[in-house]
Amino acid sequence: MNALRPWSLLVVDFDLFKPINDQYGQAIGDEVIQVFAERCRSLLRESDTPARIGGPLTGMNLKLSKP
Repeated sequence: MNALRPWSLLVVDFDLFKPINDQYGQAIGDEVIQVFAERCRSLLRESDTPARIGGPLTGMNLKLSKP
């Protein structure tokens, strides 16, 4: 990524993620995160970078388009 180009950071926090792990187990919780990541990747551009920050927190580095 070019440091001189504008970008933004989108952060997503799954508020109800812990109950999914508690009720269905960590394997299902991991699958939920994987499905979410696949859906995000299908919507993002090649120049965007999705990443799991930790636990249910996910971030996406989005390169801004020129106005």
